[in-house]
Amino acid sequence: MRVTDAVAQKTDWVSRAAWALVAIGVVLRVARWAWDRSIWWDEAALAMNVLERSFGELAEPLRFAQTGGIGFLWISKAMTLMFGESTLCLRFVPMAAAAASVVLFYFLARRLLDGISLVAAVGLFALNPWLIAYASEFKQYSIDVLLAVLVTWLALRGDWRATAVVGIVGAWVSLSSVFVSAGVTAAIIAHSKQRKVAVISGVGLIALAASAAAHYLLTELSARAHVYLQRHWASAFAPRDDLTWYGERLLTAMRDPCGVMLTWVALVMLLVGVAVLIRRSREHALVVLLPAAAAFVAALAGVYPLVMRLPEEVVHPSGGRLVMFLVPLACVVMGCGAVVLRRGLNVVIVLALVGPMGWTGVAALIEPPRFQEFREVWRGLQSKAQPGDVVYLDQYAQSVRNYYERVLGPVDGAEVVVCMNQRDEAGHAAQIARELGEAERIWVTFTHHPTTRLKAQEAMVLRALERDGRRGDEIEFVGARGVCVC
Repeated sequence: MRVTDAVAQKTDWVSRAAWALVAIGVVLRVARWAWDRSIWWDEAALAMNVLERSFGELAEPLRFAQTGGIGFLWISKAMTLMFGESTLCLRFVPMAAAAASVVLFYFLARRLLDGISLVAAVGLFALNPWLIAYASEFKQYSIDVLLAVLVTWLALRGDWRATAVVGIVGAWVSLSSVFVSAGVTAAIIAHSKQRKVAVISGVGLIALAASAAAHYLLTELSARAHVYLQRHWASAFAPRDDLTWYGERLLTAMRDPCGVMLTWVALVMLLVGVAVLIRRSREHALVVLLPAAAAFVAALAGVYPLVMRLPEEVVHPSGGRLVMFLVPLACVVMGCGAVVLRRGLNVVIVLALVGPMGWTGVAALIEPPRFQEFREVWRGLQSKAQPGDVVYLDQYAQSVRNYYERVLGPVDGAEVVVCMNQRDEAGHAAQIARELGEAERIWVTFTHHPTTRLKAQEAMVLRALERDGRRGDEIEFVGARGVCVC
């Protein structure tokens, strides 16, 4: 066999393996979307803003402690006006963006990698469980990832005009795309040998900054008025006096949002990959690495959070979802890290990293994960509740109830009372006595938050209700429950 034939066979094997992973990644994302799980409270909160507001009102601060790119909100609003208000319609744009990003990532990775490195990078991206999960979520994170891949790919192709245009427009769809666009534009300016390219890229960078600033003032500054958001993301901002935070968060990011179980192995490959990438091409290294540096500076300045550490048993949401746009760049760098491994060992390491991801994806096809199935509870209430009943909602059920009441209709004849989030049993008992009056039957609903699972609060509420009544019918699904006390 000639050497050229052996090289061609090796190239064919790599290409087939990479495209197979791309196909699997697309199928997993579309399948998760098509399964159409119940909307959960964070999605529903954003959905109600989109459904109840006009295009102009979506440019104003959102309710329910929500934020989102104006472009994404407008696209979602247009989709609901044309195709309806179902969860499949709401999630179609994130799903389409997630599927497109897998295909486009192959072309991005192929510009920097080959052989086992290319297969490793594509596998890490295509099978990432967090990216697959957010393909079926009415949130902007899949769009963040797609824009990051697109801008980086255009920059590596040397198409600086398209890079500038996508960056400026993308800033109105996804705020995080600013970090990628700013990073790659700075790399173009730093390594451009043509004065014209450098000048136009500089003008583009200024336009990008102005576009991003306008979007930030319209949307993200409104988030700072939400005490909940400030408290929720406080631990994700980079401190200036705690060096251990950086190592801890970098290791956490290997699991979430990079999706790798062997976090230490992934971290070593990431660090080695940085060195390999710099040695190969400083220009390419800047394109890939500067977006992360830009996000870090923003976190250090207190204007954009990075990774929030969550317990390992958390099924949703991702604590690193705000930096999910950096995942494709991290996958490329980890792919570079596979180059220095000895032949045979690199295959073992890649399989150890990618294999568990593939298994998780297949398991999700067999039994898709669910965590807050309030839709079935609402349908159960519609069929079982009687005129004069009171439906008592916990703190996480309000936005979900608003959505399903709009889409599926109300619970006929029943009065709905929203829990005021009393933290003690006496407070709940007082609220029940004050608001529920002489109702003969009370339906208590619970939608367990995926990260906290408020079982203790559920038991506390039921104890308060059962003092003067007895438990009757129950409607229970994964992460949601309705209990009748009469």
